[in-house]
Amino acid sequence: YATNYRQVLKRHLLTHKMTKQFKCDNCEYLTNNKHLLKQHFLTHKATKDFECGQCDFATNNKYIFKAHLSTHTVTECLKCDVCDFSTRNKYYLNEHLLAHKLAAQFKCASCDYTTKMKRHLIQHLVVHKVKDLKCANCEYTTSTMSCLKRHLWKHKVVKDFKCDHCTYATVNKYSLKRHLSTHNVLKDFVCDHCEYTTKSAPYFKRHLLIHKFA
Repeated sequence: YATNYRQVLKRHLLTHKMTKQFKCDNCEYLTNNKHLLKQHFLTHKATKDFECGQCDFATNNKYIFKAHLSTHTVTECLKCDVCDFSTRNKYYLNEHLLAHKLAAQFKCASCDYTTKMKRHLIQHLVVHKVKDLKCANCEYTTSTMSCLKRHLWKHKVVKDFKCDHCTYATVNKYSLKRHLSTHNVLKDFVCDHCEYTTKSAPYFKRHLLIHKFA
């Protein structure tokens, strides 16, 4: 055997390797591959994880089991009692029924809510929690501190963002922008010296400075 590639030669030399590194403790099986040894160990396992419901076949390999099931021809159609799912394979029906079972694993004791995730149930339970956190300035109540803190911003004494066109003031920059859109919705600020137009009074004033110092 000859080749121009070092990697190909290395792969070929493995075929001449005499020492088998991995040996089965239960029989004479030898292999150079640790993964193959693990698969072989399953053949000695006393309890089989996958048992055929239609014959005596049993195995520890999920894929071999699925291949075996396809050898059985079932004339009767097996149907799910929960939904419209149907199959001629009992194994697939059992797998499908398990999905329904897991889907309703976590249930709310106060309503019909169900979920597969425990953290989703914990988040849901908040809606049933007594609203024991109250605002000192109004009748607002909530069950979470983060919501209360967000609400308290509405009662902030110093409102930093003020409208130039009316008495509106707010603690939120984006609320001011939203409010400003109510002024001059259809009216543009038009420059007498050029073609510049804008709906924003501050931008228009800033633009006029260009002509003032030009």
